[in-house]
Amino acid sequence: MEIHNIIEDIVYETALEIFEDEEVSKKANFCTCSQCLKDAVCFVLNRVEPVYIFSSRGAAHFKMHYFDNLQRKADIVTLIHKGINRVIKVKRPHFPHDSVHVSKSGTEEGYYFNFPVITGKILDSVTFSPMSDIEIYLFFKGKTMKMINPNWQNPYTISTITPGIFSFFPFPIDATEIGTEKEFELELTSRHKEFEPLTHYFKVTIVSENIIEDYFDYNKYLDLKDIHLIPAQK
Repeated sequence: MEIHNIIEDIVYETALEIFEDEEVSKKANFCTCSQCLKDAVCFVLNRVEPVYIFSSRGAAHFKMHYFDNLQRKADIVTLIHKGINRVIKVKRPHFPHDSVHVSKSGTEEGYYFNFPVITGKILDSVTFSPMSDIEIYLFFKGKTMKMINPNWQNPYTISTITPGIFSFFPFPIDATEIGTEKEFELELTSRHKEFEPLTHYFKVTIVSENIIEDYFDYNKYLDLKDIHLIPAQK
């Protein structure tokens, strides 16, 4: 995966929701074509700081410092509406304002089950403090899952910089056709001499697609419930 400004995804997806809602409701009476959408997105991106990621560490930083910040999301929505008002005043005169939205696309045509980025937090069950310097493994059918590229590790070593947080981006699994829904049971494991062994099972349901999605998409972000490690009995 290349270096990517994840804020582009957040702004684009949020603006797309606003534009699609307007297409249905016609409440604000603004143009919802692809060019006006792009112009509104560019207005916002020129006014917010980028957040670049290319690895599991970047995803952990994103989760800790940005993803759960409701005020930042509200600020982006406000900027999008300002961008829409700006676009209305300077709408491009030579563009046919009737084209459809343009969405992102992946690579590698075929049929695949694309996994979301899987993230969560490991806590001490006694102190409730985030764990660090501990390795977490992600398994499927008893085997360590391959990651989307070498920038994502399995096992993942939880850092003191982003204590408690782990993240995985599994490589897609082949499918036979598009639109097939399948449930996958995955397993997290960890061993630490001061705590009982961790074995945590969870399920994720995925619908097969005809591309490999190898980019970080915050809308496909599976955030697991907090996991607590129990101190080993002495």
